[in-house]
Amino acid sequence: MTEGIGSGDWLAAAGNLMGVILAVGGAVYVESWKRQSAVRSDLKMIEDALRELDSSFEELKKEPRINWEVSVKKRPVIEAMERLQSARELLGFTRKEAKVKDIHLWRQLGQIEAGIDEHDAMLTRELAILQGYSVTDRVLEINRSQLLAFVAAIQPLVRRTIEGLTTAGRSWWHVKMRQHLG
Repeated sequence: MTEGIGSGDWLAAAGNLMGVILAVGGAVYVESWKRQSAVRSDLKMIEDALRELDSSFEELKKEPRINWEVSVKKRPVIEAMERLQSARELLGFTRKEAKVKDIHLWRQLGQIEAGIDEHDAMLTRELAILQGYSVTDRVLEINRSQLLAFVAAIQPLVRRTIEGLTTAGRSWWHVKMRQHLG
């Protein structure tokens, strides 16, 4: 007569069960890590695009040299506006490519893009004027006042979004955003 299942069989069964649990748990962990890594990568790409946009705003805010000729004064402004265009394209590309699952971040990025789009005609017109030949100091002053008004309207939103992304460890950034937005 047999005495039942032997202790070796119990150990083998427990070992098999433990192996299955560890294999499944490991696979779940790896998949979770991959997803988190992809999210972090997308958020980093968004943050980099926003920082480039903010940097272009800082270039636009720089004071021109008073004693320079107009042709020399307008060159840094043209370069800053071209950098702004490049940063804008980068943000648009990033917004299309990044998988943003946070509705607050998505809305914030949409507001930034809409704010820039709202000023698109002015930006295009001002760049065309600067690239022309009949630019005077007065034209540069008007250009500067319009660009500063544009920057004042958009830059705070960009900075709050950057701060939200970095402050909250890039995962629960909307907590910070809600504090700013009331």
